[in-house]
Amino acid sequence: MLKQIAFLLRLTIFFNSSFTSAQDVSTQDVGDCTCGFYDADTDLLFTDSTIVYFNETDTIPDSLVVESFEHRYDRGWNALYRQGAAADNVEISNDTTARNRSSLAVYCNPGDGEGLVVGASVRTARQDIFFGSFRSSMRAPRSWFRGSAMSMMLHHNITETWNLDVMNTDNSTQAWVAMVSQGKFADSWLGTNFTDLLAVGTNPWHYVEYRVDWTRDRIDYYIDGVLQRSDTEKLNGTLPSTPAPLKWQHWSQGNVYTTQGPPGKRSQANLGWTRIFFNSSTATKAERLSFDEKCSPAAACLMNDNNLRGSSPHSPASLKPWKQHKPTWKLLWIPLTVDIIFGGLFVLVTTKTLLRRFSMERLNQFLGFSKRPAPAIETPRMSSDSDRNTVMGTNPGDPFSDRTALPESINTSPHSARDLHTISEGTTTPTYSGYSTPAPGHQSPTPSTRRVYSRPAEGLLAAPFPHDGSSGMNMAPGGSSSRMIPSTTTSAATSYADLLFPYSTPVVMPSKSGLQPSPLAKSPITEPEQSKTESKTAPANAAKPGIAAAPRVDYLAGFISMSAILVTVNHFGLTFWAGVIIPSVRPHYQSEIWARKTFANYFLDPLWIGPFLMVSTRFLVSNYLRTGKLENMAQKIVARPFRLLTPVASIATLTYFLSDAGALNWLEYLASVTWSPWPFTVIVKNPGVFISELIQLAYLIPNAAPMITYNYCTGVLWTIPVQLQGAWQTLLALIMIKECKTPWKRFSLYAFCIVNHWYALSWGSYYYAGVLLADLEITFKYKKWLHPRPWVYYPLLIVLILLAIGGFTYDSAVQYTGVQYAQVEYGIHPHPGSGLSIKESGNSVYPDYFIPRLNALVTTVAMQTIVEISPAVQKVLSFRFLQWLFPHVFTIYLIHGFIFWSVGSWAMVSIFSYGHPYWLCCLLVTIICYGVLLASLPILTPPIELLGKNFTLHLWEHASQEPVPRKPTTHPFGIEMLLGRKAAPSESLSDSFNLIT
Repeated sequence: MLKQIAFLLRLTIFFNSSFTSAQDVSTQDVGDCTCGFYDADTDLLFTDSTIVYFNETDTIPDSLVVESFEHRYDRGWNALYRQGAAADNVEISNDTTARNRSSLAVYCNPGDGEGLVVGASVRTARQDIFFGSFRSSMRAPRSWFRGSAMSMMLHHNITETWNLDVMNTDNSTQAWVAMVSQGKFADSWLGTNFTDLLAVGTNPWHYVEYRVDWTRDRIDYYIDGVLQRSDTEKLNGTLPSTPAPLKWQHWSQGNVYTTQGPPGKRSQANLGWTRIFFNSSTATKAERLSFDEKCSPAAACLMNDNNLRGSSPHSPASLKPWKQHKPTWKLLWIPLTVDIIFGGLFVLVTTKTLLRRFSMERLNQFLGFSKRPAPAIETPRMSSDSDRNTVMGTNPGDPFSDRTALPESINTSPHSARDLHTISEGTTTPTYSGYSTPAPGHQSPTPSTRRVYSRPAEGLLAAPFPHDGSSGMNMAPGGSSSRMIPSTTTSAATSYADLLFPYSTPVVMPSKSGLQPSPLAKSPITEPEQSKTESKTAPANAAKPGIAAAPRVDYLAGFISMSAILVTVNHFGLTFWAGVIIPSVRPHYQSEIWARKTFANYFLDPLWIGPFLMVSTRFLVSNYLRTGKLENMAQKIVARPFRLLTPVASIATLTYFLSDAGALNWLEYLASVTWSPWPFTVIVKNPGVFISELIQLAYLIPNAAPMITYNYCTGVLWTIPVQLQGAWQTLLALIMIKECKTPWKRFSLYAFCIVNHWYALSWGSYYYAGVLLADLEITFKYKKWLHPRPWVYYPLLIVLILLAIGGFTYDSAVQYTGVQYAQVEYGIHPHPGSGLSIKESGNSVYPDYFIPRLNALVTTVAMQTIVEISPAVQKVLSFRFLQWLFPHVFTIYLIHGFIFWSVGSWAMVSIFSYGHPYWLCCLLVTIICYGVLLASLPILTPPIELLGKNFTLHLWEHASQEPVPRKPTTHPFGIEMLLGRKAAPSESLSDSFNLIT
C-alpha cells in the first residue's frame, strides 16, 4: 500500500516538473519577432501581433478593453432591439459544460421594456489594425437559449467593416455562421449552417477556431482551418480598407432573419483564445522601408507557432481611432466668381418677373385658399358674310372625368378633326403680288382649296368650373362665333382627381343664326331630359346671364379625400406605432393594445383603399350610361393608361433619384426605435431595371405585386395594375350591360359577375359593384324613388350602416377569438394548380395584401351607398378642407410614403436619440411629416398635372383625328406661280433679241 502511494507521488512530481520545464522552454514573447509573422500556406507577412490565452490568466490583459455602451438606435431592417454592453457581462471563468475549461465568458441579457438588449463587448486596445490574419477559438451561444450571436468583427463605419457571426437562433436546428462585409444583409448564402459543419466532423457547439484573413484584395473566412467563402474586389467592387480595432461581441437585435431572439434568460458564449497578426497604420514610411530592407519571410516567426505569447510594442498613437487626413482647403476664386455672377443674374431676373406678376390674390388662388373669378364673357364680334362660325373647342384636359374630350356631334361637323385647334376665317383666295404690279390674270396661281386658319381656337384647354357651379350655359344674343368659354377651379387637378370626378359642364355661346344653341354645345354630364328642356327653353332664357350647370357632387370628392387621409394614417401607423395595428409587434405602451382591440381598426384598416377603386368606376362609366355613345369610351380606353402612368412615372423617378442620393439612409435605423418590421425598401440596381419595373405596371396581371413595390416607399403602386385591368373589364362589360334592357336581366348579370369575380379572387367585383351603383342612379333614378319613402329609406340606411361597421368589426374580432377569418375565407376559393379549394389543397394561409377579401368588398359597397343616399353624410364630406385636398389626392397617394420614410425616419431617430419619451417623438414626427406632405402638394401637383394632361391630350388627338394633309412647299401659293415666273425671263430675252435684229 505504501509502495503504491509513493509511486503516485513520484508520478505527480514528474508530470508537474515536465510541464513546468516544457512551458518555460516553449513560450516565446512576440516582441522578439522583430521581422514579423509569416504564414507559409497563404504567403502572408504581417509586422505586429497580439496573442492571449484565457486559460493562462486570471485577469484581462491590457491589450484588450472591455466596453460599456448603450445605443440609442441600431442599423438593420428587422433589428427590433437596440444593442448595449456592460462590463459585468465579461469574466474569466471555468466553462462547466466543457470539462471546466477556463475561458473568457461573455453574456447576453434578455431584452428590457425599453427595447435594449445588454450584451458583452471586448475590443483590442490598439485601433491601428490595418489588414491581417485574425484567429479566435469561440464557442457559440448555448443551443437551449433563444437567439443571439457571438461575433468577431472589425468595424469603422457602415461600409468599412467585416464580421463573422456565430448564431444559435431560436431553433437550434437552424443555427448558422454568417460571413459578410461592408454592412451587407446576412443572407443564408453568405454563410454556412451548423448541420453542414457537423457533417464534416466539426462541432460548432463547442470550441472551434474561426479565422479571417483580410488583405487589400480579398477577405477569406475559415472555420476549423477550412476555407468557407471569400470576398474579392472582382465580386464586391471594393473591400474595407480602413484601420479599426478588432472586436468580440455577444449580442442580439431580435432580427428574425439573422440572430432571432433575444434570449429569454441570460445566455453565455465563450472566447478560449485569440491570436491576431496585423500591420499598423501608424508605421511611418521610414519604418516600413527599414523593415523591408532587414527582414524577409525566412527571418519571421511562424503564425502557426503555438508558443507565441504577448503583444507587440506600439506607440501611443496606435491607441487612438483612425481619422481620415483632410487636405488643406483652398478657395477656388475663378469658378466661385462665375457662380456668383450668374447666380445673381438668375435671382435678379426671377425676382423681377415674380414681382411683376405677384399678388396675394393670385397666390391664394394658386394655393387653393380662394376661388378664381369666372372670366367675363366676350362679346361676339360681328363678322363679314365670308366669315364662318368658329368651331367649338373641347375640354380635353381631363380625359378621365365625366366629360367628353370631343363634341358628341363631331362626326357631323363640316370641318376636319384637326380643325378643332383653329378658327376658320374663310376660303377667300389670297392676294398675290409680282415684283411691283399684279401679274396678268392668266398668270395668277390657282386658288388653293384649303381653308386658311389664322389663330388657335380658344377654349381648347378650358379649365374646370368653380365649386359653386355658378357658371353654366351662358347664352348671349348676337355674334357670329360659337366657342367654349373657359372656367376656373380652385386648384389644378391631378390625374387621379380627373379620373374620379367630373368638374364642370362646358359653357357655349349660341351661333349668329338664332337663339338655338349649337348641337355641339350639348352638356355631356347633364341628363338627356334636362338637355332637351334647355334646348326648348333657350329662346326664353337668351337674355338671362346664364343657366345653372349640373351641380357638382362635392361629397364624392370629400369621400375620396377622407379615404386618402385614412390610407396615409394607416401607413403612418404601420411605420411608427405598428403595435396599434399588428398584434405581433411589441407595443411601447399598454394603451396601444387597448386601442387595437377597440376603435383603431375602424380607422386604420387597409380596406379604406376600396373607395378609390369603386368611385373611380362610377365616373368612368357615367357618360356612356347617359348617352350610349362609344366616342367617350374610346377616348378613355386610349388615354387612361397614359393618364394614370405619367404621374406615377414622374413621382417614381423623383423618389428614385432622391433615394439614390441618400434620402432613405435613416430608414434602416428606424426599426430599432419603433419596433416595427414593416418599413422596407431597396434602391434598384440600375436605371434599366427601374424602367423595366415602370413598364411592368402597364402589363402586369393582378393578383400579383409588381416588382417596383420593393423599390417604392410603402409599395402603394400595386394598385396601378389593378386599376388598369379593372378599367378594361369595366369598359368592355359596360357595352353588354347597356344592351340588357330588361331590369331583371341586367341585375342578374351584375350579381353573376360580382359573385364570380369574388370567387376568382379578382378585384373586378369592386368595379362591377361601382358600375351597379352608377347604373342605379343614372338609369333607374333610385334616389328619387327612395327619399320620398322613409319606411324604405331608413331601414335600408340602418342595414347599410350595420354592414359597414360589421366589415371593420370582422377584422377586429380576431383580437378576441383568435380565429383568422380572412384565412378561413381565403381557403374557400379555388386553387389554380389543383382545381380544389385552397384549403383542400393544403395552401391555406393568411392572404397577401393584394388579395381582395369579402368583408372589404361588402364594406366598400355599403359605405359608397351611404354616401350616395344620406344628405347628412354628404354635408359632412363637403367640408371645405376636403374639397381643397381633393385635387391633390393622387399626389398624396404617391408621395406620402416617401415623406414618411425619409423625413419621418430621420425625425424619429433624431428626436429619440435625445432621450425624449416615445409618445412625444410620435407627436412631433406626425406634425413634421404631415406638415411636409401638405407643403409639397402645391409644388408637386401642378407640374404632374400639366405633364399628364398635355401628354394624354396630344395622344388622344393623334388617335382620334385625321392627320393634317401635307401641304406643298409653295403653300398657300399655288405651284403655277413658280411655273409662270420661270417662263417670264425667256420671253423678255426673245423680245430684246428681236429689237436688236
